[in-house]
Formats: sequence, structure tokens, C-alpha cells
Amino acid sequence: MFDWQRRGIGRKLVSCAALELKKQGAKSLLIAVQEDNPNKKFYEYLGGQLVGKRPLDWEGYATREFLFGWQNIEVLVAQIS
Repeated sequence: MFDWQRRGIGRKLVSCAALELKKQGAKSLLIAVQEDNPNKKFYEYLGGQLVGKRPLDWEGYATREFLFGWQNIEVLVAQIS
């Protein structure tokens, strides 16, 4: 674990992005995360639901993306503190 982890920085970043999207009229949010990303649980912690998976070819590296969704973006906006 890095010393900048578990300090609320990621949560605040996602929440602020959600707030900006809400201002632009967004009501929901979908975030794609590479399957081998060890921090996938972070999005579940924020209330994201795993809504699907899809293949990803990233410059010859074949993997999958996990799709985390929030039907109501307000859940993320409310986490700004």
C-alpha cells in the first residue's frame, strides 16, 4: 500500500467528477476498470455495481474491462466532504 492510499483522495476525486457530470445533466455513471486492476474493490466500496464485462485490446494487450455502474449519481455526489 502506498502512503497516499486510504486517505480519501480517490473517493473525493470520483465524487467531484460525479458532481461535474451532474451539473452537465448526467443522472448515472459507468466506469470501466481493467480486469487485472488490483483496486477494483474501490469502486464497489463507493457503491458501484458490477453491471458487465467486455473484452479490451489495449495496444496488443488482451484483457477485459469490468463495468461498474451507479444508477443514481447522487450517491457519489453525497460522498463529497
